[in-house]
Amino acid sequence: MEGQAAQKLRFEVASVRRDEPNEHGGRQSGGPGTQAPERFIQTNAPLRYLLEIAFDVWPDQLSGPAWIDNEKYTIVANVPPGTSREQFQLMFQNLLIERFKMTLRHARRDFVAYQMSVGKNGHKLRPSSVDLNAPNPYNQSIQIKPDRDGFPVLPEGNFKYEATLRSDRAEKQTWRGFSLPDIATFIENRTHLRVQDQTGLTGLFDFHLQFARPQAALEPGVLEIFDPVLETLSAVQSQLGLKLERGKFPLDFIVIESADKTPIEN
Repeated sequence: MEGQAAQKLRFEVASVRRDEPNEHGGRQSGGPGTQAPERFIQTNAPLRYLLEIAFDVWPDQLSGPAWIDNEKYTIVANVPPGTSREQFQLMFQNLLIERFKMTLRHARRDFVAYQMSVGKNGHKLRPSSVDLNAPNPYNQSIQIKPDRDGFPVLPEGNFKYEATLRSDRAEKQTWRGFSLPDIATFIENRTHLRVQDQTGLTGLFDFHLQFARPQAALEPGVLEIFDPVLETLSAVQSQLGLKLERGKFPLDFIVIESADKTPIEN
């Protein structure tokens, strides 16, 4: 959504509070795709991080006054039922611009990134029937059992879920109800590489992923060479049929020209 349609997207209710300098330990919960899709909470976060969430960019894709890294804020927002991830981001953008009386501009700059596309033999993802608005009654403490191939068997239910089982030599994961942007984010978190989803695939998918686990030594005095980045890229390409190609690509660069340190709270 762009233009006037984007401008109309708002949270039902939202508060933005400037935190005290001595407050520590931020946390994030809720929002589309989580167990609490209709209530988003982010505590004790710098404005730069809030902008990263809103515009889906990395820290080096933002420029602004020095205080955006130091001043901390707490945001609590009620999200309309059925809000998509993209709509949530537009709501967040509008909230920050309005409450901080922010003036910004967009530019394009080249950044090193991996473009994720569908491999020449097609992808290996299974379409999912998950409803992201369905409640998830389970938590991380649930006991997960393996199937005959050693992959986690997820609890029954029409909701998004992921689980991992680890042995001495393997890490086996089962994913249910995840989008391609979710997969790109997973790769980024695991490798600290920038990944751009260029697959053109929409909707949600189910899939398995398996990773080798390194051991300190195969035998006395012989160390195993293990590169977690190459391991991750190789697994995604061979097991999911997704191609990852490194290059320099023009991406969004956001310049914060002015903003108030003290936001309008409600």
